[in-house]
Amino acid sequence: MKSYLTVTLVGLFVFLSTANTTQARPQFESTYEQDERQTTVKKKKYKKKKIVKAKSNKTVKQVVGSGPAIDKAKPYVGMNARQLGLPLRLWCADFMNMLFGGSDRRAISYASRGTPAAYGCTNCVAVTRRRGGHHVGIVKGYDGRGNPILISGNHGRRVGIGTYSKSVVIAYRYIG
Repeated sequence: MKSYLTVTLVGLFVFLSTANTTQARPQFESTYEQDERQTTVKKKKYKKKKIVKAKSNKTVKQVVGSGPAIDKAKPYVGMNARQLGLPLRLWCADFMNMLFGGSDRRAISYASRGTPAAYGCTNCVAVTRRRGGHHVGIVKGYDGRGNPILISGNHGRRVGIGTYSKSVVIAYRYIG
């Protein structure tokens, strides 16, 4: 048995009727008048699309490191700039300065601080380029594609953990 919903528009009231029930309520959103019309609305059933994941023979390995820099940053994950007492805009370098000392507010300044590190390091600092400037964070590890996972300030307006493309990293550095 098919079920239909019948909607009748009369002046400023809408009458909804299904089977034997009738309910009236004022319609304030409509500013124009309509003649008495009946509209029948049929509910359509939609099939859910299946998502099929491609099978791969490659093994994906994620590397996660640990160390003093990561341990310093972890307690702050989820906090925002106001909670940390930092400026509300462009504060990734300010978060790093809070952890390691320093006064330069530019993220690019971390590309020359400390000692050079190579790709694959953990517990080091990565400086990335982005539209309009740079970003800096602590490398926590690498995903299966080799992209660094950073703990950084101003990641979604909070101290957060995010994966950045390895192609945008301009420097890896160990900060004392």
